[in-house]
Amino acid sequence: MRALISMSGIVGKSQDEVLGVLNSYFNKNSKVLKETALNTEIYKLFLLSESNNSSVILYPELFSEINEVALYLGKKLDSPIFNFYIYDVDLWMYELFCDGKIIDRFCPLPRYIEDIEIEEIKLYKGNPKIVCKFLEAIQFDEIREYYKPWTEKLIKSQEKAYSNDEFTYGMNWQAVDFMRKLGLKYPIVDEEELIGRAFKLV
Repeated sequence: MRALISMSGIVGKSQDEVLGVLNSYFNKNSKVLKETALNTEIYKLFLLSESNNSSVILYPELFSEINEVALYLGKKLDSPIFNFYIYDVDLWMYELFCDGKIIDRFCPLPRYIEDIEIEEIKLYKGNPKIVCKFLEAIQFDEIREYYKPWTEKLIKSQEKAYSNDEFTYGMNWQAVDFMRKLGLKYPIVDEEELIGRAFKLV
């Protein structure tokens, strides 16, 4: 199952720091990110946003090197990296990379992940304590409510994890609420407005 939207979140690193390392990754293959105006082909671009000295990269829809980029960013920036995936079946998940490996992952409906084995489902329950360990500014109680399995009852309740959230359990865009708690800002307000900068790979 291909994600509708894929992103990396880098806490505590500026957009310029991230852009420099991202370009060094592509330079290895004689490519470079060239800044461009936001246009109607928005999902063919790399979008970068920054908020509170933390950055988000939104990847083009067919980009296939997300894990490789996350590992490279983590090594060069000496920082944990979140990879977020938003699917078009009302589902989202993240993987947290540190020191070249995945140290945490969460998906509220892991049985929908393609090719997952039954015994692997428990690996996707997530652990907010791990997130708080690596992101010391984040309090456990600020994110713990996101880590609920999406039962049919919970989805039908139309409850939100927190009262100031925009999206309910059962909505794929709950990922954006979770990201906001981590200090990460989704780069698009709507298709007419971008928070940050747009780049194409040339």
